[in-house]
Amino acid sequence: MHCRALKWPILKFILVMFSLLTAVSCSSVDVAATRALKPDVSALQYELFVQYSELALHEMAEGNPDSAAQFNDKARQAAQGMAVKPDQPTDKIMQENYARLMELVSAKANSAPAAVVARAQVMYDCWLEERTQNVDKSQIVACQQAFEMAMHVYDTARSIKGH
Repeated sequence: MHCRALKWPILKFILVMFSLLTAVSCSSVDVAATRALKPDVSALQYELFVQYSELALHEMAEGNPDSAAQFNDKARQAAQGMAVKPDQPTDKIMQENYARLMELVSAKANSAPAAVVARAQVMYDCWLEERTQNVDKSQIVACQQAFEMAMHVYDTARSIKGH
């Protein structure tokens, strides 16, 4: 009886891992190829490239090839020197945060560090995507907190500079 009880969790684990590997291998999203690019672009585009490609990799590891493809496309656009815009908000809470983000993005020309702008934009898109899927509350909170932290870093730096 004890041996039989152990077999089910092991079998379940094997099936989950097989499903994950199948999803990753059958996907047309080539995150590794994107991450191997060596873009010669502006600091902001480079930071967007790095952070969107990291998010795409994370989404692939979670077995979410659709989101991985979306973020991989944004990483490739940034690597090609194209302007990469944050996704449009879907509700009032996200509209308010989109407005905050756009203020930061427009301030980039003035003083905001590229890494902070990119982090805020990528985590905003992460937060929006996780809210839209509404599958894992901890992922929603993690993306929201990372967005808020990037905004806080910018706000703190701005207040120190006296702007």
